[in-house]
Amino acid sequence: MLKWLKKLFSREPAMEEEWSWEDDGARELDRRSMRLSEASQMEEYVRGCCQQMREATAEIDKASMEYRLVTERLRDMEEIEGLPEADRARIYSCAKKIMDLTQDRQVHQSKLGGLPEEQYRLMERNEDDVPDAIRTLKDREEYKTLVRTDLQNLEGEKVSYRFRKRELSETQIMCRDMCFVTLFAAVLLVGVLLFFQIYLELNVQIGYVLVVALCATALTVLFLQFNNAKSEMKTVDRKLSKAISLQNTVKIRYVNATNLIEYYCERYGVHTSDELRYLWERYLVEQKERKMLREADALIEDKQNELLDLLKEQRIISPHIWLDQVPALVEPREMVEIRHGLYSRRQSLRKRIEYNESSRETASREVKSLAKEYPVHSGLIMSIVDEFDRD
Repeated sequence: MLKWLKKLFSREPAMEEEWSWEDDGARELDRRSMRLSEASQMEEYVRGCCQQMREATAEIDKASMEYRLVTERLRDMEEIEGLPEADRARIYSCAKKIMDLTQDRQVHQSKLGGLPEEQYRLMERNEDDVPDAIRTLKDREEYKTLVRTDLQNLEGEKVSYRFRKRELSETQIMCRDMCFVTLFAAVLLVGVLLFFQIYLELNVQIGYVLVVALCATALTVLFLQFNNAKSEMKTVDRKLSKAISLQNTVKIRYVNATNLIEYYCERYGVHTSDELRYLWERYLVEQKERKMLREADALIEDKQNELLDLLKEQRIISPHIWLDQVPALVEPREMVEIRHGLYSRRQSLRKRIEYNESSRETASREVKSLAKEYPVHSGLIMSIVDEFDRD
């Protein structure tokens, strides 16, 4: 008991250590803080080592596969650069043609998108009807404008006739009133003349004649004016009725033209015939560019197949890769840049493989060392190793 207490109080506090790495990047396994004499911790530690070996092996396999691909590409580059001049010229010509066609395709591609896809599909579905629709819509718009003008003119005539009718009615009323005034004035003058004749014994025969003449003249003028107004009133009524009837007919035409215009506008998603014509013209341009784009794609595909055949004839391992690196077959500088990039990738892959090989070897040595140091757990260690080998 005293020895255990002495050992407890004399123990130095454990210091937390940092991860330790070798110069080559392989991680050192640290087991100093583990009680490997216990089966559970031994199992956990060995499983960690086996998992490290498994992950390292998987990384080595992936990196090795990519390393082989990079090496094959470098070998293909050497094969291409070492070809005879005639074969090299054929590959160069085909690659140059692909580049030119690709540039033309990019030009056509840049001109696309001016018309939204929905509108393009709409124009495409109604391709046979749109030209006639443009003409019909334009005619109806012009006709609607004319009809609107006629309606405005007819409305102006209606207002003018109604105003004239009101004037004639006022004239008739005035003539009737003036007749009463004239008769009243005549009676009054006759009474005055009688007074002069009877009480003043004056000779007023001429006065009677003048009163009768003036009264008859005034009544005749008023009668004629009344009849003229009445006759003109009938003419104005006929013209007003005709204007109203004509306006009703024109209104029907105006409504029909408006309905037809609204139908076409709703059908094609436009507001005017000019907008529909603009969409149609853009559709024709878009259609032409899409056709040329499809033709360019077909030509590029043919040339790509030709290039693949040429590369296969020269025993190139990965000919399809060069379809994405056609400029390198034409421009030496592109080829040099690709080669430098492949060298860098291969060097990086080599380091990756070496690191994982070192990591796997470290873990393997650790497991073997554990089996020797802890023979009591050797069965457990071998069962764990066998389990990972089966997986």
